[in-house]
Amino acid sequence: MPEAKSFSFEALEERFDEMLDAVLSSRRTAREPALALSVCTRTQQEFTLHWLEVIIRTNSEMGFQFVRHAARAFELMDLRQVEDWIINAMDVYDRQGLYPGSEAFAAVDTFAREESLRPVTVRLDETVGVLNHYIRGLAGRSLRIESSDEVFTDTEVLFLPALLNRYGDKQNNFTLYKLMTTYLWAQTRFGTFRKQTQDDPPLSARLAEYSEPQRALSLFFALESIRLEACIKRELPGLWRQMNSLLEITSDKPAAPKQTATR
Repeated sequence: MPEAKSFSFEALEERFDEMLDAVLSSRRTAREPALALSVCTRTQQEFTLHWLEVIIRTNSEMGFQFVRHAARAFELMDLRQVEDWIINAMDVYDRQGLYPGSEAFAAVDTFAREESLRPVTVRLDETVGVLNHYIRGLAGRSLRIESSDEVFTDTEVLFLPALLNRYGDKQNNFTLYKLMTTYLWAQTRFGTFRKQTQDDPPLSARLAEYSEPQRALSLFFALESIRLEACIKRELPGLWRQMNSLLEITSDKPAAPKQTATR
């Protein structure tokens, strides 16, 4: 059975005007979203109207942000993936508020790219249990693991990305988590932040004394990475071989931590 004819631009604009009246004005209209969606299929349009009705029960502004980016979402993803995008943005809104939720809708290209990488993606919340056992075996004690946009440690907590999809193989991405964890453990084990005496200033203060602190930080961690790699090679030769296998795939270091002198 052929699909029903798509709604016209005028019909969509009228529906959007009614549903989004609370956040529209003479300067901010539903014209552009309606125009973009007028070339979509009837199924996509009805999907949009359904979800718009659901979203505006929570927040009309989020509804407007949704229809602004819906047409682009249909260009990049199928209906299931678009639904995941909507749910993700609304979850961000629930947890963080309107501005981050709006940004989540706007980041449709990023979301679509991550969706395409889902088969090879490893998530921290799915692997943190294994990593906790792993780090306990290395350190002989528990170190907390938390998610962060950057990889670093304050010597008590290891901060790792919420997900990894750098490699086209899921096992390699899991190994990357292990290597990042190993680098951070090595910083605590082999004295990256250790003071010579109790009265010595912390590393961050010492690096700040240089005329170019950021350059000093970069040079310090470049040299420190070489030292830590030698320590890892000596004490964990099996993991060192895994590290070299990943280095054969990409030319840069997969596990190098963020250059942050936290102690």
